[in-house]
Amino acid sequence: MTWNLHPLFPNPLAKSRINPEICDILTEMLQEYDFSEDEDGLSAVTVNKHVLNNKTSVLDYFTRKVRQAICEIGYYCDVQITTSWFTATLSGGSADEHAHCNSWFSAVVYFDEYDADSAPIQFVNPPSGVYVSPSMENDYNATDHVEVPQKGTILLFPSNVRHRVLKNYSQYERYSLAFNVMPKGVIDVGDSSYVYQ
Repeated sequence: MTWNLHPLFPNPLAKSRINPEICDILTEMLQEYDFSEDEDGLSAVTVNKHVLNNKTSVLDYFTRKVRQAICEIGYYCDVQITTSWFTATLSGGSADEHAHCNSWFSAVVYFDEYDADSAPIQFVNPPSGVYVSPSMENDYNATDHVEVPQKGTILLFPSNVRHRVLKNYSQYERYSLAFNVMPKGVIDVGDSSYVYQ
């Protein structure tokens, strides 16, 4: 007897490139903001959680970029970026596993220079309660997925996907831009609808 395997509710990870000029603008913007360090002082985020609101051209650029990805995933609606912030992972630092609440999709943008030791992002598939080590990893049994930062890359993923920043073995700080996305306008499914402006 043969088994047929079907993907069951897979999560998309959209990956694309951004214009080099946007990397330059983000590098300049980074200098304008104060950071709040975590308890160990090895990672930090900007105090301002709306950094893209101060640069309308960049906000519009990322909104168009995300709208294109959302359409390719199969959602035909407008989108808006609700929050945005810079992150800094110092040498030896990392960021704990987390997901983004009150959000639909989230993105991370790598705009800086990175080396082979710069901290990767790890997407985590939470265990089901019974864990058996697979003899061969595939899309059905993978426990995680790692993306190494590369200048000019944007990653877009559902906000409920758990992720973390692994240890930064580089001697340099690892900077990125993060933002959250919500649908915009009339969202209507069956007997449930709302207007998100």
